[in-house]
Amino acid sequence: ASGLKLLAPSERDPLRANTRGTGQLMSMALDRGARRLVVGVGGSATVDGGTGLARALGVRFFQQNGTEITDLPQGLEALASVRTREMDPRLSQCVVTVLCDVKNILLGPAGAASVFGPQKGADAAMVAALERGLERLDRVYFTGTGIRMSELAGGGAAGGAAAGLVAFLGARLVSGIDFFLDAFDFDELLDSADLVITGEGAVDGQTLEGKAPYGVASRAKAKGVMVIVMAGAVEHFPGDDRYFDRLIAVNPPGQTVAEAMGHTADSLYRAGLRLGRELAGEA
Repeated sequence: ASGLKLLAPSERDPLRANTRGTGQLMSMALDRGARRLVVGVGGSATVDGGTGLARALGVRFFQQNGTEITDLPQGLEALASVRTREMDPRLSQCVVTVLCDVKNILLGPAGAASVFGPQKGADAAMVAALERGLERLDRVYFTGTGIRMSELAGGGAAGGAAAGLVAFLGARLVSGIDFFLDAFDFDELLDSADLVITGEGAVDGQTLEGKAPYGVASRAKAKGVMVIVMAGAVEHFPGDDRYFDRLIAVNPPGQTVAEAMGHTADSLYRAGLRLGRELAGEA
């Protein structure tokens, strides 16, 4: 709902983009009787600390003079108080689970603005402004509730939306890949498996920070099952051999991203064919 892919590069402006649409979808789900909401965070165009979705669900943000802040997240630097008493009462009877695959916190060099802001169109000045707004949000909310948004591991996901969901709605933050692996009894499937093939767009040092291949491989390795990972781009990093028996780059060397995207099916087919022949030869 608040995804970066929904915007053209020229439309990206994380000082103005917020997660209001995500909150609207959550409200519509409540209208339809949902009492268990699963929110996948990541790939957002936003760095608003979840204030947009919170406002869509009834949370209000005010300046010192009592004026309501509506230009989120840009207006957060003037934040003086947060009012939650008008929040949708149905949320008190609802279980909200947030699926996350990063461990970034809300603030600082590894935080939402510094790490994810530039990916969403923020220059250095905008990153600094976003950081100040999130710092203000964290300080004001802590003063009013005793809840420190900035201390939550993974709270920086989706521009801090994860921290906002936990703080404002009492959501539970869990590993996205673990949630789905548990949902279809992956551990039981491993009992009858000799090999696991997994993959993602790019395998690099961030893979072990909770990405899907890491979740798959860590469970497979615990049961002694061989793991092969296939990705569009492969970058070896310390510790990769602990989880992956083989790293396979799907795309030919020297291919640009645009070329790779235009020949994905063919490249994946050829990589799979090579792997199949290798496995057959080993058998």
